[in-house]
Amino acid sequence: MIEFRILGPLVVVGDGQPRPIPTTMSRRLLGILLANADEPVPIDVLIEELWNGGPPRTARESMQVHVWRLRRALGGHGDRVTTHQGGYGIHVDTSEIDSRRFERRLAAVPSPRNTDISPARIAIRDALDLWRGPAYDGMLDMPSVAAEAERLTQLRLAAIEDVVQLDLDAGLSTAVAAELSPLILKHPYRERMRGQHMLALYQCGRQAEALEAYRETYALLDRDLGVQPTPELQELHQRMLAGDPTLAPAMTDVVIAPVSRPKLLPRQVVHFTGRRQQLDALDAIAADASVVSPVSVLSAVTGAAGMGKTALVVHWGHGAVGRFPDAQLYINLQGYGSGEPLSPLGALSQLLQALGVAREQVPVDEQTAIARYRAILADRQALVILDNASSAAQVRPLLAVGPRCMSIVTSRDRLAGLVAMDGARRVAVDVLSHADATQLLASIVGAERVAAEPEPSARLVELCGGLPLALRIAAAALAEDPARSIADHVAVYESKDRLPLLAIDGDPESSVRTVLAYSYRRLDQAAQRMFRLLGVAPGSDIEVGAAAALGDLPVYATAAQLDQLAAAHLIEEHAPARYRFHDLIHDYARELAAAEDAPAVRDAALDRVLSWYVANADHAADQLRTWSPPASWVDPNVITTAFDGPDEALRWFDVEGPTMESVIRDIETVRPDRTWQLVCVLFQWHHRKGVIREWVEVATIGVRAAVAVGDLDGESRARASLAVGLHQAGRLADAIVQSTWVVDNRRIQGSAAGLLTALRNLGGQLAQNLQLDEALACLTEALDLIAQHPDLERFRMSVLINIGYAYGQNGQSIEAIEYERQAIVAAEATEDRVAVALTYGNLGAHLRDAGCYDEARVILQKAVRLAIEIDHRYFQREAFVGLGRLELATGHLEAARDYLRQAEDLNDEDGYQQIEKLRERVEMATALKTVHRNGPDPDSRQARR
Repeated sequence: MIEFRILGPLVVVGDGQPRPIPTTMSRRLLGILLANADEPVPIDVLIEELWNGGPPRTARESMQVHVWRLRRALGGHGDRVTTHQGGYGIHVDTSEIDSRRFERRLAAVPSPRNTDISPARIAIRDALDLWRGPAYDGMLDMPSVAAEAERLTQLRLAAIEDVVQLDLDAGLSTAVAAELSPLILKHPYRERMRGQHMLALYQCGRQAEALEAYRETYALLDRDLGVQPTPELQELHQRMLAGDPTLAPAMTDVVIAPVSRPKLLPRQVVHFTGRRQQLDALDAIAADASVVSPVSVLSAVTGAAGMGKTALVVHWGHGAVGRFPDAQLYINLQGYGSGEPLSPLGALSQLLQALGVAREQVPVDEQTAIARYRAILADRQALVILDNASSAAQVRPLLAVGPRCMSIVTSRDRLAGLVAMDGARRVAVDVLSHADATQLLASIVGAERVAAEPEPSARLVELCGGLPLALRIAAAALAEDPARSIADHVAVYESKDRLPLLAIDGDPESSVRTVLAYSYRRLDQAAQRMFRLLGVAPGSDIEVGAAAALGDLPVYATAAQLDQLAAAHLIEEHAPARYRFHDLIHDYARELAAAEDAPAVRDAALDRVLSWYVANADHAADQLRTWSPPASWVDPNVITTAFDGPDEALRWFDVEGPTMESVIRDIETVRPDRTWQLVCVLFQWHHRKGVIREWVEVATIGVRAAVAVGDLDGESRARASLAVGLHQAGRLADAIVQSTWVVDNRRIQGSAAGLLTALRNLGGQLAQNLQLDEALACLTEALDLIAQHPDLERFRMSVLINIGYAYGQNGQSIEAIEYERQAIVAAEATEDRVAVALTYGNLGAHLRDAGCYDEARVILQKAVRLAIEIDHRYFQREAFVGLGRLELATGHLEAARDYLRQAEDLNDEDGYQQIEKLRERVEMATALKTVHRNGPDPDSRQARR
């Protein structure tokens, strides 16, 4: 089953699920085809309309791609898009497109009888309820779509005039006057509608307004069209002036069927923006008749405070009234607010009265009230919005039953019980995307202001964190002060605490702080404490073990508290056992911690979590460490994660490393002592997997932090990490400066292991910089240190690797190969796969330089395989580059090009800069090879003569 909805923005529902049409051109193509449903559209017409008269030269080829994408987006219904000679079409049954259903319903309207006009009124209203907005909304720049939309709009307006006339015949003058007032503003030239409006005003005792409405109509038609009102309208005016008694409201002998249709939806939210995914999800849930549940259709819309859950469901409800003509009920359950949540019986009393039950007849017993409520709704098409629920228990008695009802519950709670026990389908509401948030800002303050200040506007959206409530408050302040620039507004937000600014004078209930406080107060004391301590924790997110250290609690108790916070949408479990804050909620948690917890309590919590990060990262690094000395400043009392080998440790780093980088940025000025330590324990991961840009950034922070606390050992370690990062980034001169500082400082400190590793690193960097004598001097001194300190024997292998590299750089391939072979033997004896991978890469390069191409290829391919096995991005890249150089040297240019592409896939914007230069050499060789094969062109030969 597929359904196309065009009476409003284009929506496609297939098999009960929304079918997003992913590209704009595919959506436009579908709009044209639907506007001409069951009729082929010539391809020239499609091209002209799709590209607004400015098609590209490849339009016909592109058309085939757009048709293919549309068919794929429609899934199993893609064959509805048909190919015809010279064009395309779409086959749609009457029941599958709302425009045809609308016309079919109008055609089936019974003729009103003098004594009972209700069936005709109800039938026309049912047809009009299919409309969700302007037909083909957003596609009216295409002529055939605009023509069809105009045709449907005229049918709709005629239907409105017909049903309004029946309402007037039924004596509903007041309702007609209210309904037609906004319609006349949109369609000012419809004289029948204006006459009906005049008559409604006259019949409900507003004769002066009725006569003024005629004068406005006369002036409008004369000014804009140069015509007078129709004779019928002029006659009505004269009858009003004469006080014609036949214009009195209809007599009571006209019967209106006793149909109670409460329409309690709040007014549409002004400036509603975005939420396409959630709206489509609600559409799909409403369309899915296969739900097996004690309630017919049930959706739980959940999200944090201020996310716009109520705005979403009210907006959707207004667009879905056609599906639920018998009742549209809404009630605020006050689950989160200054008072107590509304009891189920209290809510039932309000709902029953809305459904026509007299107050004195509402049952005082909850079970009896539930039975009465469900009996009334059993055979109705009803929408029930239960807003701001506190729990599943509060809403369960209020759920509508019956095959044509839908209940929507909004809550800051996850409502897990409603999902598990009652079959609710959860629709999560998160922050707005940057584009939607910017659109919301523009709709409130004006698109011109936002366009004039794009960067301050983007920063304001960022400061509000995409939270709709925060953004509305900030935008409202700007709208009230049009002379003030957005940049000035942003400057205030950046210079002060944001939360006090995100409030509306005279409306404390609407402030961000207040709505968050309602959620916080519903927590138990243990969860409140954890919430405040999480405000103290640095970093972008936190895992359950780190949170346990923060709270000084067992992991199981911490997990329960975090789950309570996540259920209240105060934090988000964005990955298994990993949690994060929205920025503004994080601000609120920090604010509460500062207000309610003593500085000593906050400092102790921060120290515990930082100790946890340092200890666990060092323990993981132990699984990877080969050539670097272990850390001596790890708290032995911290319980660390158990790792089953280096692969598991590396996976832990892949998850926790980015968080630790953000922790480093957060604590530099607060805890510089822990800052440089975290930088150093991340070295092994950075060397294997780290993105070079982040590596250099955090290592630089580590150097600053160590300098700030005057820790020379820490500064040496941080500079050593920075030097290796700079080396891998291709900033060789900067790397040598850092490594030289480390060597000089280690000599002063008298640390043999530290000096040895510094000499080894500096020697390799000098060798690459072709300072060969200086390089060999450093590396020879490193070997002497090993001879003097037998406990440093484990470093011999890495020194030999760099000596071989230095000889290779000097063109002494035979000596280089000998040292690298010694290094491989030593590495294989220790089962150090990292060292073996590095040595294979170096040996392969030296064999290539020596002209031993076949052996070089075998060795370099081994280096690639091993680097992939140990997941070492840098060594993989080096080995692929080595293979590229080899294939370039042997004239296999396509193979060289392929290896360089693989190396580039492992690159980042600050990474290995030689790839582009090497690619240029490959392309030059290819061009020369082509010229050599084809011979010089005649013009070139003539020029040389």
